[in-house]
Amino acid sequence: MTITNPKANWLGWRGQNSLPRWTRWAPLAVLAWIARRRRAAGWYDQRTLRLYQRIWARGRSPQSLLGYLMFRRDLGRPLVQRHRPLLAQASEQLAGSQQRMAFDLLTEAGYPPGERFGNSPACEIKCEIKSRVRLMQGEWREQFARWLLDRSADGLCVLGNGGSLIGSGLGSEIDGHGVVVRFNQFNGGSSRAVDIGARVDVWVTAPGFSGPVPQGVQWVVVSGPEMAFRLQDWRRFEASWQDGTRLLTVPLQTWSELVSALQAPPSAGLLFLAWAKSLLGSWSSVRGMGFGSTASGSLPYHHANGRRPAGSRHNWPAERMLLRTWQQQGLNVELSAEALTTAVFGTTSRAMARLPGLPALLDAEVTFLGLTTRRQGLSGVLAWGRKPSAAKAEKVAKGLGMPVVRVEDGFLRSVGLGKSDPPLSIVVDDLGIYYDASNPSRLEELVATALTDGRQVRAQALMARWRAARVSKYNHARESLPPLQAPIQDRDVASTPPCSGSGASAAHFVGARRYVLAVDQTVGDASIRYGLADASSFHAMLAAALAENPDCQVLLKVHPEVAAGTKLGHFDLVASARDPRVCVLAQDVHPVMLVEKAEAVYVVTSQLGFEGLLWGKRVRSFGMPFYAGWGLTVDDLEAPSRRQPVPLESLVHATLVDYARYIDPETGQRCEVERLLDWMGLQRRMRERFPPEIGAIGFSGWKKPIVRDFFQGSRVRFAGTADALPEQAVVAIWGRKALLPAPPLVTEKTGIVRIEDGFLRSVGLGADLVRPLSWVMDGRGIYYDATRPSDLEVLLQTGSFEAELLARAQLLRKRLVSTGVTKYNVGGGGWCRPAQTRRHAPLPQASAYSAAARGGSSAGSPLTRVILVPGQVESDASLAYGAPGIRRNRDLLRAVRLASPDTYVIYKPHPDVAAGLRRQGEEEEDAARWCDEVVVDVAMSDLLNEVDEVHSLTSLTGFEALLRGKKVVCYGQPFYAGWGLTVDLMPPLRRTRTLTLDQLVAGVLIMYPTYLSRQTGRFTTPERAVEELLTWRQERSIFLNIWRRMIGRLFRKD
Repeated sequence: MTITNPKANWLGWRGQNSLPRWTRWAPLAVLAWIARRRRAAGWYDQRTLRLYQRIWARGRSPQSLLGYLMFRRDLGRPLVQRHRPLLAQASEQLAGSQQRMAFDLLTEAGYPPGERFGNSPACEIKCEIKSRVRLMQGEWREQFARWLLDRSADGLCVLGNGGSLIGSGLGSEIDGHGVVVRFNQFNGGSSRAVDIGARVDVWVTAPGFSGPVPQGVQWVVVSGPEMAFRLQDWRRFEASWQDGTRLLTVPLQTWSELVSALQAPPSAGLLFLAWAKSLLGSWSSVRGMGFGSTASGSLPYHHANGRRPAGSRHNWPAERMLLRTWQQQGLNVELSAEALTTAVFGTTSRAMARLPGLPALLDAEVTFLGLTTRRQGLSGVLAWGRKPSAAKAEKVAKGLGMPVVRVEDGFLRSVGLGKSDPPLSIVVDDLGIYYDASNPSRLEELVATALTDGRQVRAQALMARWRAARVSKYNHARESLPPLQAPIQDRDVASTPPCSGSGASAAHFVGARRYVLAVDQTVGDASIRYGLADASSFHAMLAAALAENPDCQVLLKVHPEVAAGTKLGHFDLVASARDPRVCVLAQDVHPVMLVEKAEAVYVVTSQLGFEGLLWGKRVRSFGMPFYAGWGLTVDDLEAPSRRQPVPLESLVHATLVDYARYIDPETGQRCEVERLLDWMGLQRRMRERFPPEIGAIGFSGWKKPIVRDFFQGSRVRFAGTADALPEQAVVAIWGRKALLPAPPLVTEKTGIVRIEDGFLRSVGLGADLVRPLSWVMDGRGIYYDATRPSDLEVLLQTGSFEAELLARAQLLRKRLVSTGVTKYNVGGGGWCRPAQTRRHAPLPQASAYSAAARGGSSAGSPLTRVILVPGQVESDASLAYGAPGIRRNRDLLRAVRLASPDTYVIYKPHPDVAAGLRRQGEEEEDAARWCDEVVVDVAMSDLLNEVDEVHSLTSLTGFEALLRGKKVVCYGQPFYAGWGLTVDLMPPLRRTRTLTLDQLVAGVLIMYPTYLSRQTGRFTTPERAVEELLTWRQERSIFLNIWRRMIGRLFRKD
């Protein structure tokens, strides 16, 4: 799952006071940018304030003074006496909106108003409303307090915009309260009066909200700290103001208290609730609805716009904690079930608080603990293992009297490394942490749990599944191994490494020689120290590997970061390489092959020892890792008394099922280990399909990143021509393009991968630059080229289709038909077959195609059949290589009409042609002469449901019709013809096998294409691709599609 943290760690942490030393000399522009980013992110803390203060102290510019004073105001601190003359002087050097802000701050502090808005009627209205609001604010607040006390006797309903109200049917109950408070855009989208009501007495609006004032409003409240002077559109209040509606602002004290508690700007709903409590004195008459569902996985955040995300400036976990506290104090707030049951953990690490997927893995909210953040209601304090940063968490937890809960990466972490690949698995330990053998851990207790028959069976299946998937903790590297060479600093010594002097590859070494695997680790790895080992343990490990296995070589696996020079290992590689029995492997390779072929695995505390057990290997440990001491390994150290012999299944079940937690990268929800294993196994298989390096020729700029994504696991090198690539290069090209000039030793059979759009591509056209979900990548030919075999044709002709695969194909086919998913998923209207149609006049005698195409109907019979003829782009390669006879749309229509004069024929032009992205075919504008109706903006799935037959050259529509049980007549040789499922006028001679529909579906949609998830950017299954297409179809943006279409025209190829 590729997710990048939008706020880098060097921006700091919420709640800290001091500034780094580098802010004293860093360029002011950089500091100003950081300050703006922190403010925009909602980091309303002392550190951000000190940053603004330092910018002003160093720059002394009017703009830096205004920025500092405005942020003080954001924190709820009005202009103080010593700043007034400074700001008054600076305001003369400011202009535009900055000068107006300075004047407003001064006016609020008691200086005479100094607006310079000009003399336009709009400016006069603005000045009049602003002045009136300032003048009457105190009196209006008193009136509002009395009004609220009087009306709230019948109940005060503060109605948030949370999606939890959809389908509730509570509209009349809501409108029955004495006072109804609503926020910003509360109607539209999924909202209905039956669910949310229609009455509004108090309307709370953000300063920048531009929507109209609702009808019937008596009070308008501008959210924020007395924020009326920041309203961006005063004229929208003119009519309501003149009708008597009063404009209120929330007192600065209420805002300031919430900012201090949350270390972030409060949401409008929380702010109004706090103000209402201060006015009413208790929660007895207050009811909150539509709150607390910002993190729901099943409901939209905002009922008026289900795609609207929750604001990132607010501290939502802290707000939910505060709402629960108020609930305990008597507030009748209806939180979502998730908000009520979810625990809340605090953390002193900003990075951990922002770690993607952590709340789902913990089944809890995670909130950052700033210096002034309220800590009530916490379930514990999170610490990342035994890292140095954990000491701070331990100190905070001790002061609060709360437990420390330690978190670490799981044993099946991710595809790649680092922040670009956040963990898909973690372990959570409330006793210790698994790699700390000096203290008990939750894992030790789980391992000691009695092994039931069910647990044993699951553990055995899990081990087999792990081996079949060929996974490890990290899964980015390839299994193909480079030549063995030790990364020795002294090039003279390294020039003839013992294991590679003959040019033998690591793969040959692994496959041809008996060896034991010895695993090095980086210096400073916490698992070494807490695993009761030290540097001497590694030398003892290597010595034992050599002494205990005299008939084997020793393959020393060096950590990749040691080879890269970024970290230190525990061995002198020069000395190690001199031993004729030691081969040093320093490259970053996937370790599965090394473990699989090894006679034994020698480790200190590396996880590869555990993986060796999963592969049934003898494991020697020279520390005390979590898997040692249970009687399953040969240990150099004495095991703690807590660890007693257990079966391997107990260790596996406890480690991978009970202790670790997993998240589904495609849904973001908790899942079982088997689900993640299957997904990770798919990534492993797909990443190993092609050689380590691919040459790509002739791809446009917008396609290049897509090519890299579909060739994950290989390094893609782009070139303009083939002669720019090395000899024997594997070349990727688009479709049926000729490879000229061809590199030496590159052949069509082994050296070229041809790429084309898949059969479930996208929502929108490729010509509109819409990114695809699927491509086909063919090493023999390409599916639409009937002149030569393709991978798809060979698969369908010779492949085996197991019962499980066929059942999967049947379910996929039914899902496609029921949801209406097609290749492009375009078209919006429906089409109904006509109840009554006229007969065409007799036409000339039918062509040679008529006998087969007529399909048994007799001339002069009643008109009952409807035939769809799908148009194609006549310059398309599928016609050039798959239609040996007719190749023009008009000729196809004419042949269909001649063969079926008594049927109702409809013609649908190709979507690219209808959209103006490709040229019409020759005389295609005359199509209406040969058919009864031309349809354009109709969804293909809707159209196929209404017709009886599809007559096609090579169009994919024919395959989509087969899925729906329709008769298909092929006038060309498409990939789905020749298998006994279609009426073929020119049968492909190589295709001699008769297939069932589900066999065809299995080959075409499951086994042949490559699917890439929009959610994760990783490989996925066709079933998941269908679900993502359905979601995509609902999210489609008309404005984005118009933009893409305009850009696409620039790249159009006729």
